[in-house]
Amino acid sequence: MRFIWIEATTFDIGDVLTLDSIHSRHLRDVRRVKVGDYLKAHNMNSNQMANVIVQDISKQGVTISIESIEIIPTPRVQIDLVQGYPKASKFDDVLRMAIEAGVRRVTPVWTQYADVRQPGGAQKVDRWMRVAREAVEQSGNTQYTHTVDVMALSDFFRLTVPSETTLEVICHPMSASDGHFVSFLHHWRDTFNSTATTIRIFVGPEGGFSPSEVEEFQRRGAYLYSFGDTIVRSEHAGIYAIAGIKTLIDYKGYDV
Repeated sequence: MRFIWIEATTFDIGDVLTLDSIHSRHLRDVRRVKVGDYLKAHNMNSNQMANVIVQDISKQGVTISIESIEIIPTPRVQIDLVQGYPKASKFDDVLRMAIEAGVRRVTPVWTQYADVRQPGGAQKVDRWMRVAREAVEQSGNTQYTHTVDVMALSDFFRLTVPSETTLEVICHPMSASDGHFVSFLHHWRDTFNSTATTIRIFVGPEGGFSPSEVEEFQRRGAYLYSFGDTIVRSEHAGIYAIAGIKTLIDYKGYDV
């Protein structure tokens, strides 16, 4: 655990907070913190990171107080993943790996070729929140914001508007004519470094995106790329792409 991920409106110096049962149990029974120990707490609703001190430990919970606050700078480039909703609990793994890789947001979507049609529901969103919290605290990803329920890809199109600052990249096995994903990395490095502040990666289900969905992507000005002869499972394709982008950014010395 790199820090505690807390949902709060805002942090203020002197605030006294009693942690929820999950955090309290972990700190008390696993990490065995003591009164007077210092920890870090990240506000999941803002870019605040607080230095906190343990004030009390009991069966009712662990109480902390905020000693100081620092503001986490916003990265110059953010990465979002829009993932075709997979079967069973595979989305848990996608969510966990994507957060550990450093994304800001993961949105599960139904597509025309998806095998799964039932809604996620409140219980699944609660489970995804637990998965997200564990991944955030383990990896130290301070950029991840929130977890949402599954929506139709058509609704996602309706709710988001392409812009010069958002670069949409489609991982599509049938797009070999559009080039290998490596060519996107070169293209972005040479062309979009000065303008793109968000890279939005789309990954379809096992059957890929339908022709009509591909046409809609093209109308939005998105770029379609494949991984060449490498056939990557849907739940791994996003991580493959994120790793390539992150590696290039880190190599070039950009602040992510």
